[in-house]
Amino acid sequence: MSLGGLGSDGRIRIDTEDRLAFRNLVLGGASTRGTRMFVFPPVTPKLHIVEAAGQVIPVGSASGVNIELPAGTSTSQTVRLRGEGFTGTVAVRLVVTPEHSASSVFDLTLDAGASPPEVSTTVTLPVGEPTRIDAWAK
Repeated sequence: MSLGGLGSDGRIRIDTEDRLAFRNLVLGGASTRGTRMFVFPPVTPKLHIVEAAGQVIPVGSASGVNIELPAGTSTSQTVRLRGEGFTGTVAVRLVVTPEHSASSVFDLTLDAGASPPEVSTTVTLPVGEPTRIDAWAK
């Protein structure tokens, strides 16, 4: 197949239950044929915030956490993350975003082979200011 122009022929993959269905198809460039028609992985990896500032958060809650420390509370607080469906070690980014202050970024490593697969870190949260905590795998 050639469409002209300056680009390359590209790469084509055809997945079908019947490998012989397209046996007479002539393709330019690189091509592969297969029968594994996966759109989504069987287990989708997820990252949960399970504790923030002493509050336990149930697994499966919203992806981010909103928190506001009351007056007299220590600004040094622990945030704990739990992985689900990951393998090996996973680079994780935790971002603390106060409503009126600069964000803080923490790069962590989650060991998916641990039981439970969790990682925690100490963050500084402002007192009396709404703060959002988000985490994702990099």
